[in-house]
Parts: sequence; structure tokens; C-alpha cells
Amino acid sequence: MGAVGTHRPPYYNRFPISVPCSKCGQTKSRIRKRSKTLGQVPRWFGSDFQGFMADIEQYGIAEVDFLKKVDADRERLVEQSDEVLVHFTVEFTESDIAFWDIAIKLYHGGFSNKLEMASDNLSSEIKQSNRGLKFRTALEFAKRLRVGSYFPVLELQTLSLEKTELNHKENTNSKYTLIDFWFSHCGPCLVQFPNLKEIYYPGNLEIIGISTDVSSKIKDWQQAVQKHKLPWPNQLDENGTLASAMGVNKFPTNFLLDENGIILEKDILVQDLGTLLQDESKK
Repeated sequence: MGAVGTHRPPYYNRFPISVPCSKCGQTKSRIRKRSKTLGQVPRWFGSDFQGFMADIEQYGIAEVDFLKKVDADRERLVEQSDEVLVHFTVEFTESDIAFWDIAIKLYHGGFSNKLEMASDNLSSEIKQSNRGLKFRTALEFAKRLRVGSYFPVLELQTLSLEKTELNHKENTNSKYTLIDFWFSHCGPCLVQFPNLKEIYYPGNLEIIGISTDVSSKIKDWQQAVQKHKLPWPNQLDENGTLASAMGVNKFPTNFLLDENGIILEKDILVQDLGTLLQDESKK
């Protein structure tokens, strides 16, 4: 990116969106601001949010399932935007904004074939730049979590902060395993626990919780596991170091594995997982 005032090639600001100027009527381009991942609630809500969470634990709230459906619709829109990005980079191979949009999508949503195709379309100058090489490293790491791949071996910590290795390929006694990435102050993460406990059944469905809490919140994570009486194994990826490297940056994020440790699905809804287990039990 050059200094202010440097001439830009015509493709520079044509992505990601164009909007009409309210004053002059001309079409101008701008970069869409991205909202932060949901999960942390502003402090000024205080006890109101605590009361809301207590109601969810006691009674359940139907809107939660609705919001998860909205998230599923949003994922479909993301796929469509990735397709547009692929076509755009075919024509505008030197677009810096396209590169950063690809990088941001990788960071927030993880690996997709469309993102890899779009990045491959970019010029060799961009791909061989410092930022381009860093992106490629991140892409290859994130690729390890695509559907059809073996879930990677991870070095984590137990609740007592002892080192442990998660190697699902070698250690599994269940037909399905749900790997659930979360952290202690993530509202949507905590909301799903009652429904997960209803379908949790070792031998049929194992669940492994992986916290991405920062070092200063480790006690909060340990207390959350106790408070919500989570019956499944819970492990710690301190500061979310491994999760971030693999493109897991929104929470909760889950991966459904088969008995061999192969990833079957990413971000499966709890309701859909329950339906899958019911259908399996009828066979």
C-alpha cells in the first residue's frame, strides 16, 4: 500500500462494494467495516445480562435456535460472496483490496476452496510479497480443518493445566465426536450447553470442549466448566494460539468428526446434530 496521494490503478477501489454518494450522486467505493465476533457483552449491561443467562439455563429460549438458523443463512451468503471474489480476481489480479478481503475472510471464516482459488488468481507480486507469504502459511494451516480431512493433533492443557495431546485419530470410543471451541465469557457458547448435555452420550456422541481463554481468564474457564457441570472432557488452548493459527476466530465453532477422526461437518447446529443421532439410532 503506497503513501497518501500516490496514484492508484483503476481496479484499486472497486472491491468489495460500491455505494452512491448522498451529496454528489456519484458512485464511490468503500471498505465494509466488519463487526467483532459476538460473545462479549458490554459491561454496562451488568446484572441484566446475568439474569438473561440464568433464564436461559432454567427455561431455555426459542430465539436461540432461530438465531442459529440466521447464522446458517449468513454462511450461504458468504459462499456466494466468495464466488464473486473468485471472478473478480480473475480480472483484477493486482488488487490489494481483494487480497485483504481474502485474508479477512480466512481469518473470520477459516479455509474454503473459493478463497484458495481467489488467492491463486492474484499476481505473483502479491503472492510473493511478505504479506502474501504470511497469508499462504495461514491458508495451509487453516486447510487442515476442511471437511474430509483428519482433525489435527493438538497440544493442549487439561483442567488442572497439565500438558495433554488431543489425537482423535488414535483415541476414540464413539461413533461421533464434536470438537467445540469456546471461551468462558462467550454468551452464545454458554447458551448451547444445556442442549448439548441433552444429546451427549459417550459411545455414540463424545464432546471435547476446547477453551481459547486468555491466560488471565483461565480461572474463569475452570469455574465455568464447574458451574455448567459439563460432563465431557474440557481442554485449554491458552490464548487461542492454535485456534487462531487454524482460522478459528469466531465462537462457538465446532467440528463433527467420525470414528476415524475425519471432519464431517463444521458448525453443525445442535438441533441438526440431535436429528442426526436420532436417525442413526433407528438404523
